Amino acid sequence: MNNFDRDKIIKALVTIFGIILLVTVAAKILFKTGDTLDVYAENNPEVAYATPIPTETPTPTPEPTPEPTKAPEPSKATNSNGTPLLSNGATIEGRFEPHDGFYCELISSKFTDHYDPDHYMFLHVYYYDFDQNVKDGELICEATEAERFLNTFYAFYEANYSIKKISLLSSYDYDEEAAIADGDTYINNEGELVLNPTVPSVSSSDLTAD
Repeated sequence: MNNFDRDKIIKALVTIFGIILLVTVAAKILFKTGDTLDVYAENNPEVAYATPIPTETPTPTPEPTPEPTKAPEPSKATNSNGTPLLSNGATIEGRFEPHDGFYCELISSKFTDHYDPDHYMFLHVYYYDFDQNVKDGELICEATEAERFLNTFYAFYEANYSIKKISLLSSYDYDEEAAIADGDTYINNEGELVLNPTVPSVSSSDLTAD
């Protein structure tokens, strides 16, 4: 190493040492004049002893009170519009026809004085008279029994079961004795089928009422 390089290194070390010395002296001066926390509090009471502003607690939003659920009404023979229901729960809208020509529908207004339109229906069936001619039969029964009676009279018809007459009780001013005397087949006020009189070509026990 030559003398020039050695001088450069010595100058650099002297410079670094001088900087360190200056920093050390400055730090001592600063720390010597620094305030403690107590002194700072005495000199600055408006800051040290200031009461912090409380943070407002948000008011909770009350949850809406749920409305009580209404208990379902007991099942009826009619829907909410008062339309009769069949025994299988189907709603009558217009006409229910399980077999051609064998159908039920809402009763007309001319029968509502005697029958509750929400619980009774008009039935149309076919039957064979004593001369084996196909005739139109009309009855009124409870809505829940309509499908059963339609199937019963369809079974009579399929078996060529002869019946003198099937007409409405209104034809006899709702007089059952007059209907029986005329040989009419009808459904009475108790919902029972009055089959009178007949000329059975098969035993009535062979016919289904389901």
